[in-house]
Amino acid sequence: MTSLRPLTGEEIAEYAALAQTMYAAELREHLFLDDAAATARAERTAAEAFPGGAVAEGNWLFAVEDGEGTRVGILWLGEPWDGEADSLWVYDIEIAAEHRGRGLGRDTMLLAEEEARRLGRSRIKLNVFARNAVARALYLSLGFEEMAIQMSKAIE
Repeated sequence: MTSLRPLTGEEIAEYAALAQTMYAAELREHLFLDDAAATARAERTAAEAFPGGAVAEGNWLFAVEDGEGTRVGILWLGEPWDGEADSLWVYDIEIAAEHRGRGLGRDTMLLAEEEARRLGRSRIKLNVFARNAVARALYLSLGFEEMAIQMSKAIE
C-alpha cells in the first residue's frame, strides 16, 4: 500500500536543489525559454517555495513510499497562490523512473486527495505540460478537467 511521510530536513534540501534544476529544464523544453530566463524563473520560484532552505508556510512535501517502505517518489502540495481557500495545489508529483508503471502515480494522487480533504479543501488543482501525455491521461482518468490550454507557434 502506498503511503506518504513528511520529508526530513536533509531530504528537503536535496529536493529543493533538484526541483530548481528540473523546473528550469522543463521551462526550456516546454515553454521554449532561453537558459537565462528559465534559470531566473526557477531560482525565483525556489526562493519563494524554500526560503532559507525550509519549506514555505502553506506547503507540504512528502516522500511517497511503496508497501515495503521504499521511497519511490515525491509529492508537493501547497496553498494556491491566488487565494482560493477551497483549493489545494499539487505543485509536483514525481515517481522515480524505475518505479513507474506500477500504479504508484495513481495511488499518490489519491493520497493527495485525502490530504486535501484532511485540510478541509473541496478542490485539488495542478498544472501539467501539454507534451506530458502520460500524466495528462492519468489526471483525466482520475476525473480532472482541463481548464485552459496555452498554445505557441514558432515563426520565422
